[in-house]
Amino acid sequence: MSFLGSLLLSPITGPVRATQFILNRIRDEVEAELPDEDAARSRLLNLALREEGGEVSPEQSQAERADILDDMNEARDIRVSLAEPPESADPTASGQ
Repeated sequence: MSFLGSLLLSPITGPVRATQFILNRIRDEVEAELPDEDAARSRLLNLALREEGGEVSPEQSQAERADILDDMNEARDIRVSLAEPPESADPTASGQ
């Protein structure tokens, strides 16, 4: 597109691009706040190494492992729920 065309369309394309930018920033912030399954795996591995080294007792290890596994399940559930389309968007859900 020529410079003149871009200039003439800027009242339309400007707000669209600004909205896209804002939505992308919001998406990035939300993704950054989501629990990280890989971080939980690293914590689980670190816990196993600490237990083998005798730094934590088996009871402490079991309690921490349960917390870490809960975090991993939460992260997985959130990821799956974000990947699924909302029920209202499913045309077969209306029963027709």
